[in-house]
Amino acid sequence: MNWFNKLVNWYFKRDSLPYWCVILIDCIICYLSGLFVFWLFFRGAATLGNIIPITKTLLLYLFFNIISFRIFHTYAGIIRYSSFVDLQRVALAMGLAFFFVFLIHYPILFWEDNRWLVPLHARHIISIYLVSTILMWTFRIVVKMVYDTMFENEKAQRTFIYGVKEGGIGLAKHINNQKPQHFRLMGFIANEDDPISAYLMGKKVYRVDQKLSQEIRTKK
Repeated sequence: MNWFNKLVNWYFKRDSLPYWCVILIDCIICYLSGLFVFWLFFRGAATLGNIIPITKTLLLYLFFNIISFRIFHTYAGIIRYSSFVDLQRVALAMGLAFFFVFLIHYPILFWEDNRWLVPLHARHIISIYLVSTILMWTFRIVVKMVYDTMFENEKAQRTFIYGVKEGGIGLAKHINNQKPQHFRLMGFIANEDDPISAYLMGKKVYRVDQKLSQEIRTKK
């Protein structure tokens, strides 16, 4: 795993990936997603036997994907700091690209002299864009999780936040986004009148009662 640690340290010590790297990774994800969907619907032999027209079709789709990436700036954010807004941009970009591709798929489908492109049906295109979007989300979430895990500061002061409403949640987000990490969020403390669930932002919520002091001591 030494090579993996070197790779992670090399990436996370950089300010960010260049824009073209993010676009390239997203394009590779889209292309591989298309091949995967082809394999699901048509199986391996048919996919390999038509790899050239399949690739041409997916490259045509990538043209519209890249236009949508440019419109919504899906590559502009730093991947290791990905947020809900970044995932939303990806979804909007893929939705717009799907709209363009869906419009052109009918001429391709009924093009009698077509020898260059694979005539796909709507269910195939929908599947390609769903898989692509999910994998692009996964890529960003995994990078963020790896970054948070690799650079979690064990020496940071362990902290409980008193409050489970907007103020407490905002403070928790600020603590989690601090780099380097000065505080480690261990849980939330709620008033008796606060409507709460067992967990908030993945951390346990504690009531103010006789067991609270004992719980805090065990987390030190």
